[in-house]
Amino acid sequence: MSQLESKLQLMFIHTINALQQSMKQTMKHHQLKMTPLSFLMLKTVHDTAECTAHSIAEITYKDKGQITRLLKEVIDQGLIERHPNPKDKRSQILTLTEQGETVFTTLQQADYAALNALKTGLTEEELNDFLIIGQKMIHNINEFNAKCG
Repeated sequence: MSQLESKLQLMFIHTINALQQSMKQTMKHHQLKMTPLSFLMLKTVHDTAECTAHSIAEITYKDKGQITRLLKEVIDQGLIERHPNPKDKRSQILTLTEQGETVFTTLQQADYAALNALKTGLTEEELNDFLIIGQKMIHNINEFNAKCG
């Protein structure tokens, strides 16, 4: 691995770890027994119309079995509830409960604060360039994975 590739890999790992650490600290502060993936699940349910477990698995690129286990946990915590899907009797529509909305809002505010700290000192142009490059990289890795998978 070249030095550039190694630096790129470490940059992604450190960025993801730092964001996860920030979310874990917020969850601990608010005494929430959750993981960063739980927050991602709440966000997906919040942001996705007629969200299903399958939707979450597709959006998060996670295994459906892992999503099913985590979904059970957040349902048991009273953060998400299931409703019959009128379009498909085999699936259920997921929605946030009132408590789930409150937890999501708290975590989203902490997430925004972490993201604002992350972009400190960067211009809007630099951030837009980073997003364009990042989207190209995501496209490239998805194509690579499709060829290998």
